[in-house]
Amino acid sequence: MSGSSGQRSITKLFSDNESEAAAHLCAKIIQTWINHKESQQNLLDAMKEDYTMVGLLTILDDENIINSIKNKDGSDLPTSVKKRMMAVHSFMNTLQNEFGPISIGQPDYLQASKTQFDNFVMMYSSANPVHYDGELAMRMYSSRKRLERPSSVATPGTDSDDDDTSDPVNTAILEADKKLKWDTKEFPELKDVSQWVDFELRGYTQDARHA
Repeated sequence: MSGSSGQRSITKLFSDNESEAAAHLCAKIIQTWINHKESQQNLLDAMKEDYTMVGLLTILDDENIINSIKNKDGSDLPTSVKKRMMAVHSFMNTLQNEFGPISIGQPDYLQASKTQFDNFVMMYSSANPVHYDGELAMRMYSSRKRLERPSSVATPGTDSDDDDTSDPVNTAILEADKKLKWDTKEFPELKDVSQWVDFELRGYTQDARHA
């Protein structure tokens, strides 16, 4: 089976439950990021036909399940492969933290390359997984926005440009993010990444209206 046909077949497994983009992402996680053909089918079997993003991340978040997955010849997975599996969710959280709060959107995970993931895995430790951090994401988002703005002369004696809380829009986004405590695994009915974003933006809009 060629790489492209394998990618299509795994995408098809997820496409009944996910949007096209989310199904492609699930296939990319399995085939490009984890990238271990000897255990691929057993990983899929461990999902017990729950071919969803939530189902996949649930498997990859559980070290006991990962340890139970074997190569197709019945041998244990290499430690390096187990590490790649366990690193997936932390990698996605890292991309989100670098992009900004979930309440303003999500990064294009499909653009993340195998090289990016390889570099992340080298530094990853299962004893210190990366979690989504709304405040860190807000700081990263604000810093990026400041760099995108034309430079301006600050008023002497002020440091408002360095104070994220001085921007009422940023403050509102951060407060909404804190209240909503987004965790995609808590919303299995929202299967499409775009649905998560739409749902979150509606929640943010309603919160702003009642502020």
